[in-house]
Amino acid sequence: MAKSSLGKVVSRVGASGGGKTYAKARPANYYGVLVIIVVLGLSAVVYSRYERQHPYVASTAFPAKNSVGYFALSVESCGTRHVDLTAYRTSDLLFQVVTNNVVRVTPTSAATANAHANLGRFVNGYLGMKFSAQKLFVPDFPGKPLGQTYSAGQACPKGSKYAGQKAYPVLDYWHSVGQKAPSTTTNASSVKIRNLMFVTFAFEPKGVKPLLPSQRTITAMYNDSLPSSTTTTVSNSVPVTTTTVKR
Repeated sequence: MAKSSLGKVVSRVGASGGGKTYAKARPANYYGVLVIIVVLGLSAVVYSRYERQHPYVASTAFPAKNSVGYFALSVESCGTRHVDLTAYRTSDLLFQVVTNNVVRVTPTSAATANAHANLGRFVNGYLGMKFSAQKLFVPDFPGKPLGQTYSAGQACPKGSKYAGQKAYPVLDYWHSVGQKAPSTTTNASSVKIRNLMFVTFAFEPKGVKPLLPSQRTITAMYNDSLPSSTTTTVSNSVPVTTTTVKR
């Protein structure tokens, strides 16, 4: 056999013959390597199974740059829903209040997309509108061309559903059709806009749950969000749609 170091190793292995003497002489690292191989093999099997059952899905969250979305809007006070806000009265081009109190959202740059698209920005962009924990100012109010201001703790007027009760500004929103109870806040900037959400700015006594936007507004929102070749019918107050293709 060659006198090289490799030859010497081969000679020793061949001489051992794998007998009892060799088994007793096997180094501890030998068993350690076997354990590592088994563990790695099992890990690979488990990971592959997980990946197959939980495939990666790329995020398409609205409002991304150059996307188009909509939300349904409502304003109410002391148990009464107000008239629709005037269409196209927004100074911020991110938002367009269209007919039936539907708001179109069109982020065209990084500065108007994602977290930059929030309800605080909508309030600031709609001419004359104000909202905070202390005040709600509605520029479109029946019989008052200059609008109506509601201050926290102010009593609901005579003739209203909650006449004499102290009321407070509040913002309720539903981010999806499956959300049964609305989220409530007085910080509009904290509410990130999602496509096909429902928003109600309200002035109500504590404990009074603001209403969803009207059925007319919800139906219009769904119709506006669909291609022009389709129409949508929404029944009751549950935003479930059925679609009919026009021929």
